[in-house]
Amino acid sequence: DLGQSLDALLRLRTARLQSWEARQWSSDFPETVRNHLEQALDRLVAAAEARETGATNRSARAAALAEALAESVNAVVPNVEVDPPSVALAARLMGIGRTAVPAELLQRDGGLSPEELSEVRMAARRGAAMLESLCLPPVVVGAVRWHDIRWDGEGQSEVLGGRAIPLEARILGIVWSLEAMTRERAYRAALSWSDAVEEITKDMGHRFDPGLSEAFHQALPRLEAALERGTEASRADGPEGE
Repeated sequence: DLGQSLDALLRLRTARLQSWEARQWSSDFPETVRNHLEQALDRLVAAAEARETGATNRSARAAALAEALAESVNAVVPNVEVDPPSVALAARLMGIGRTAVPAELLQRDGGLSPEELSEVRMAARRGAAMLESLCLPPVVVGAVRWHDIRWDGEGQSEVLGGRAIPLEARILGIVWSLEAMTRERAYRAALSWSDAVEEITKDMGHRFDPGLSEAFHQALPRLEAALERGTEASRADGPEGE
């Protein structure tokens, strides 16, 4: 079904681009094209979540966290402005590149070889390439592509770090880690909310942009509420809720 949906999507995209110069995600899409795009994206998200135990609704949780943090960044950080819906969309889609990563690698408790680690790290770039081929906005594509790059650049093959990382990607880096820490994994229990916040705080200036620290802490009540709503939805969708 996913393959058929993507085939139909690509045919529509080709036909549309013959007379479309902007090449960006736009309300100018015919309704049929937009519906196919959104259905294909939903299926990609679902396929990515299915590859990891306990990942149901992960993307929805990440999107809610991202929108809350982006709004806090706009309110707190001077001289910057991000578009919260675009950041939320990027958060919803940032895991789709994992559809190309063997599930065994995604679920293993550490112990990855350098080659296997490189394979996992390519997921963000592959996901961004998928989105770019579907003509999503550059801000969304860039956020997905660079969300796993550390602020200090440590351990990265790309010559990128600090403010060279798009702001939207820096926001997603915090969101991705916060969601992952507080989610039950195949190889470890979820961290408590307070422990996860402490881990994020300790990594400000290393893994995460220290300039986002105030916005992160100001948004904590909204972030916790969004995460709890997402967790409850995941329980409802799980075996016990079915």
